[in-house]
Amino acid sequence: MFERIKRKMNKRALVNSVNIRESGRIYEALTPTDDIGHGEEYLAALGWALAQPNIHNIAVSGPYGSGKSSAIKTYLKRYEDSEVVYISLAAFDLKESEGNDEPDSQNTNRKINEEKLEAAILKQLFYSVDGKRIPQSRYRKLQAGKNWKSIWVAVALAIIIPAILYFSFPKNAQGFIDWVNAFGGHKTQLIYGILAIAAFYVLACIVGWFRRSGSIKEIKILDKATLGSAASSEESIFNKNMDEIVYFFESTKKKIVIIEDLDRFENSSIFVALRELNSVINNNEKINGNVKFVYAIKDDMFKKPGERTKFFDFIIPIVPYISSVNSREILREKMKLASYDISDKYISLVSPYISDMRDLTSICNEFNVFKNTLKGKQQLNLIDENMLSLVIYKNLYPNDFAELENESASSLIRMAFKNKRDQISKQNELINKKKQNEKEILAEIEHEALKSIKELKLALLNSLTGFESAVYMIYVANKQYTLKNILQDDFDVELLKKNLNVYWMTPNTNSSTSISNPEEVVKQNGDYFTRIERVKKGLAKCKNDSRRAVEEYEKKINEMKSYSMKQIIVEFGIEFLDDKVKENDLLVFMLRNGYIEENFENYINYFHPNSITKDDMNFILGIRNHRSVGDYTYTISNPERVYSMLQVYEFKQVEVFNYDMVDYVLDNGDSSALDNLLEKLKDQSQESIDFIKAYVERDKHLDVFFRLICEDNDEFWDSLVADDAMTKEKQYKYLVNMLKYATVEDIAAMNDGWVEDEGDNSVDSLVGLLTSDEDSLKKISEAPADKTIALINKLEIEFSDVNIQGIDEKIQNAIIDGWSYALNPKMLHRIFALKLPEHEEKLDVQNYTAILESDFKSLIEYVQDDRFFGDYVKNVVLEMETNMQEPTESIEDILERLSDKSIDLCLQLLEKENAVWNDISMCLASEENATETKELLWKKLLECDKIKASWENYIAFDNMFGPEKELGAFFKRHINEFLSDVDNEAITDEIIIGLLYIDLSEDEFRRCIQVFEINNYADSIASFSKEKISVLIEEKALLFSTERWEEMGTVAPELRIKYAKSKSKEFIKTIDQIELRTTEINEILVDDEFSEADKKAVLGRITAEKLEVDTALILKDVPFSIGRPLADAAWRVLETDMRYALLLNQISLFKDDELASMFGELDEVYHTLSDRSKHKFKLADTKYNNDLLTVLAKRDYITSFKPDKDGKENVLVGFVKQIKSAPVLAN
Repeated sequence: MFERIKRKMNKRALVNSVNIRESGRIYEALTPTDDIGHGEEYLAALGWALAQPNIHNIAVSGPYGSGKSSAIKTYLKRYEDSEVVYISLAAFDLKESEGNDEPDSQNTNRKINEEKLEAAILKQLFYSVDGKRIPQSRYRKLQAGKNWKSIWVAVALAIIIPAILYFSFPKNAQGFIDWVNAFGGHKTQLIYGILAIAAFYVLACIVGWFRRSGSIKEIKILDKATLGSAASSEESIFNKNMDEIVYFFESTKKKIVIIEDLDRFENSSIFVALRELNSVINNNEKINGNVKFVYAIKDDMFKKPGERTKFFDFIIPIVPYISSVNSREILREKMKLASYDISDKYISLVSPYISDMRDLTSICNEFNVFKNTLKGKQQLNLIDENMLSLVIYKNLYPNDFAELENESASSLIRMAFKNKRDQISKQNELINKKKQNEKEILAEIEHEALKSIKELKLALLNSLTGFESAVYMIYVANKQYTLKNILQDDFDVELLKKNLNVYWMTPNTNSSTSISNPEEVVKQNGDYFTRIERVKKGLAKCKNDSRRAVEEYEKKINEMKSYSMKQIIVEFGIEFLDDKVKENDLLVFMLRNGYIEENFENYINYFHPNSITKDDMNFILGIRNHRSVGDYTYTISNPERVYSMLQVYEFKQVEVFNYDMVDYVLDNGDSSALDNLLEKLKDQSQESIDFIKAYVERDKHLDVFFRLICEDNDEFWDSLVADDAMTKEKQYKYLVNMLKYATVEDIAAMNDGWVEDEGDNSVDSLVGLLTSDEDSLKKISEAPADKTIALINKLEIEFSDVNIQGIDEKIQNAIIDGWSYALNPKMLHRIFALKLPEHEEKLDVQNYTAILESDFKSLIEYVQDDRFFGDYVKNVVLEMETNMQEPTESIEDILERLSDKSIDLCLQLLEKENAVWNDISMCLASEENATETKELLWKKLLECDKIKASWENYIAFDNMFGPEKELGAFFKRHINEFLSDVDNEAITDEIIIGLLYIDLSEDEFRRCIQVFEINNYADSIASFSKEKISVLIEEKALLFSTERWEEMGTVAPELRIKYAKSKSKEFIKTIDQIELRTTEINEILVDDEFSEADKKAVLGRITAEKLEVDTALILKDVPFSIGRPLADAAWRVLETDMRYALLLNQISLFKDDELASMFGELDEVYHTLSDRSKHKFKLADTKYNNDLLTVLAKRDYITSFKPDKDGKENVLVGFVKQIKSAPVLAN
């Protein structure tokens, strides 16, 4: 009794603890509720239907889980006083009759199913009431006996049976009584009491047993649902038991029958039977139409149109309270507890898969159990969303979840993760092939013997003949290319891949052949096409690209080993999954989003922390057997236990290379095991290097790892960079970790080998790494500043281009103050940007000036140090194209420091800078005399126009070094400036005359003559060019004299007439004293600048006897009289067609008779004018004839003339006058 009370109290406390617990939600039953909050219209519709006397069959329809039963129960609770019968067939099993598809069998099965359904309905109907309410029913059920009834019967029997025995066997009874009384006293009473109690107990047990055993046969009959007659009867169960059913409703006064889950059996015939049953019941006079059947069914129970309305008198549709569309809000409401780490996003994603309220409620209940059991009790770091995902999967796919719990390989979840492992293995194989291919390319680049494209082209051509002959020509694409053409840079190598004819020669013969697929031939002999492309791109770049590719492949392999299922699906899709997995949309969704991961075991099982797993034991056995059981990521659940089971010497084996194990040894291992592990890691083997790279890539436990791996390991850096796949970025990562965790001495020692073998600046050395990249210091910015500075100083690094912005200030100052940088434009810019940003812009145009004005003592001392100053000027001042604005003061400072060390740099400086000296004497003023250095610098100033164009500077140079050609060239370039200051008192006649001898253009020469007003130049002109002599003549700068005329005839004879014109008066005056050539006379006669008088004076130098045809041709056109001797001489030397002009222009010199004779010497047409008798003449109407006849008319040689027509031609006609007796005198 005490234990029973204790159990009840514990149970009540447990229920109360669940109701008030804060760490989880209150559990909810999966049964329908009787208090829905959203169905007032359903209740109103149901109440109205139940109130109608003509409505007996009511359907409440909706999908599974829509709330049909809840609506009914809520109505009955709130509004219905009548007694109700509930019939639910949710658990009824018809499987025994399924599986036979024969038509006859189907009909038989349908009939059997209907009978079973009817029997089940009757069973629930009769079991719903107390047997006393239907005492006349043939079907009674077992009822729990009342204990007090058994007691009273036992008491009665205890009285009756002894009385019967006493009266039936008086002697025996009296003898027994006397025997008991013989004990006497209390013993007698005790014996009677014991006998009474024993008799009472035995009788009570016998009575109870008989009462319990009284109706076994009837219960068995009802349980088998035979309910009377044989099952083979053609009459339905309802019909056979109609009297019992009607009696039931008459006796119990039940008015409403709720029938649920009948639609699960897809049998519409049962509804016909129930409607008929309802009709029979309601037509009974005693019942009088008050019994209502309410059916909870799904919407698609009846397929044909109108079928539902034929069966039911009223239909109430239930709008689903939950579906895949709106389950989100319900789930969010149930999961809103603070202790649940469930995001809205997760609920939004997963809710469409939950469409049933019972499922949703079960999910929430089970999640509460899982969470408080696994996460709460075991203190594991489990994710609520992942746990809920497994609970959802468990409820929606319970069979597969059971397979998962049973560790069956057929579980879809286990199958999916096996697919994942297989996919990773497959991808790693593919990546390894690509990685190996890139390594082969690296090796080819490393061993490339031919470094130029021409060499490779030659090798390619000869490979076409198998290197047996020398190719000298090819024919491709209808064009011929010689070896010279092919070796040119602009030759398209792609042509060599086409069908071509190859011509080659041997010592004895030439030959050719046609090659249809040259690319294949070349690949067989060295793949020169690819090698040419590499050289074009740059072997260093190709090498770096391949290194990056190998690194990316290695990184990808290591990454994929730890890829989650989500990452695998993101990258490769779901095609790698088994078809069965892909068909499960919910599982694919969970896997794709990472809600079910490989650690799912932790969410469905207890974890025992002190155990060693099967995988751990396999790892130990793998080491013992020198056989790796997995890669570096192989999970060791209990490293401490595994470590304790390994022998010290086993840590020298490559099989011990495992992340978990190495982590544990580094943190907790004893010195012997650690020493053995480090000895293996430092042995420079490929296995060790591969593990080191993978371990560092994982980025865990690096502090201890790098400190120990660098200690006394001079070859560590060498072994890293020896790997062709090691990129610069990866090298920086290693250096950062080395600086963080190793000593500077250990790190610096790794560079010693490079100093001895290849020099500090080998790109693979530590120094080379830090100086070959402008961002090297940024890339190691995570390293401690003090150790970085110490390493720079230890290795004596000089940065030629390193970005010092954004790095630790200590490092910045150490580099600048320690002169750990090269003096070049880039570094100076970086320093100014850091320290003197306001002056940085000036560096580009006045670099040295900016430094001098910066007051940056350390920098100025560094620049002006004699060891570095020349290099600074060369590499900075001269190298910077924009640095052209240095003032003269800064340039003079540089010249003073460098003139005795490097005159070439000084000259380059003067040539480059734009500075202009106002006073040339200030350049190298420290040297007062005309030294060679000073002359070179001054001449450079003149050549580069770096002095002001002034007469003072001109004269200063002339006085110091004389009229050098550089001075003349300077004057020529700046003639405008000089000629604008002609009033300068410093200018002497000697300077002016000297200017005329400068190599000036005609215009410049003319300007000098004009500006300086030279008009009586008397010196020799022999040194002047003909152009300048012409200018002197044009500017009338030359005096006229017979001597000058003769010199002119020697120096520039073609200019004597020009000279004569410029001084025409003096020329005419001396014409009889100077030599005058026929060509010159002819030139004067045709020159309009000479007057008629001048020309007549010149004619006086011509004799008729020596008249030449050229002169006669000029004289024929002279408009003035040339005199009879010259006219006659000209008539004689001229051809007939040239005489017409002479006759017309000189006609006044001849008499009429002479004219008649002259007309006779002309063409025949003019012979008519030679006849002096009076007669008519006719000449063509031309200008010449008009002019001629006009003159003749004035001389009365002809009477008159007029224009006329001769056919179509225009003519002039007139009459020749009759000659008079006395001749006409010439005018």
